[in-house]
Amino acid sequence: MYANTEPPVTTLSLKPRRIGTAVVQLLIDAIEGVESDMPIEQVIPTELIVRTSSQRRPPRTTVSPPRSPEGK
Repeated sequence: MYANTEPPVTTLSLKPRRIGTAVVQLLIDAIEGVESDMPIEQVIPTELIVRTSSQRRPPRTTVSPPRSPEGK
């Protein structure tokens, strides 16, 4: 959705499908009584999706003349 805005917005993908899969597997292991000597810790990497909203604008190469006041 954020890729279709103007400008496209930079977002952070938390990988909800991967997190859900990992949580379901932990639940299955707990129900089945799978034991581990180590505490359960999983790190699921995120992804920064850089879009136009956070990119630097190119420097202006032309200078516009000052505008004259209206009505004069």
